[in-house]
Amino acid sequence: MKKKEILLAAALLTGVISFAGGKGDKVNVRHNGKVISISANALAAHLAHGDEEVFQGEDGEWYTASEYQQYQDATAEDEEFEDNEDSGDEADEL
Repeated sequence: MKKKEILLAAALLTGVISFAGGKGDKVNVRHNGKVISISANALAAHLAHGDEEVFQGEDGEWYTASEYQQYQDATAEDEEFEDNEDSGDEADEL
């Protein structure tokens, strides 16, 4: 009886993990020059044959992970620059 309970618990746990872990999770990849949305479970296979995972920036463009990091850094620098300009204008008015 104990063995059946352990197997049942393992089966239930696996089902919970599968449900929570993403049968519906999607990722975007650049596949043959086009961006497609695929199951997260298929990502490794796509990466293995040369596809790249991509992320969409606020500008609507698609970026690889390293490109996306550069995009985010540049966006943050632009926002910081704008904030500094705004605070500098206020100082001049005083």
